[in-house]
Amino acid sequence: MIHSVFSKLLLDLMNQVDSTLKEVRMVDRYLGQDQTNVRPAILCPAVLIDIESEQYQDMGCGSQYVEPATITVRLLVDNYSSSSSKAPQNAREQSMKDFELEKRLVDCIHGWTPDDGYCTSLVRTEASSENRNDIGLRIRTITFTTSFEDIDL
Repeated sequence: MIHSVFSKLLLDLMNQVDSTLKEVRMVDRYLGQDQTNVRPAILCPAVLIDIESEQYQDMGCGSQYVEPATITVRLLVDNYSSSSSKAPQNAREQSMKDFELEKRLVDCIHGWTPDDGYCTSLVRTEASSENRNDIGLRIRTITFTTSFEDIDL
């Protein structure tokens, strides 16, 4: 049985991504899978999700409100296509697949609220890129925020 809002939010968000983006081969909790010197055992494209930080406000009577809760969504894709102006057009378009998939990923999360309504809608606040050529991955990290009352579910 799930008692933590964090657990419920991660599971619900993973289900949202998995059911919406069929081309994503792996949706999981982020546990540092990209922090290695060898290619991790990840099926790409992959989406890894974590709750990175929270700020708490006292509501009295032992209750707390979390605002904001910062959620990171990492999109991992293989980085093997050339976007050079001399490359064939189909290769250049293939090299942009991470941005195309990222747009669909953001569309499925930004503004999304879990069915139970236990948190506010997720809002995208930041995005960044990291090329991990040593392990053959390009990583787009998209940050979202939400807020909720920290209660047992």
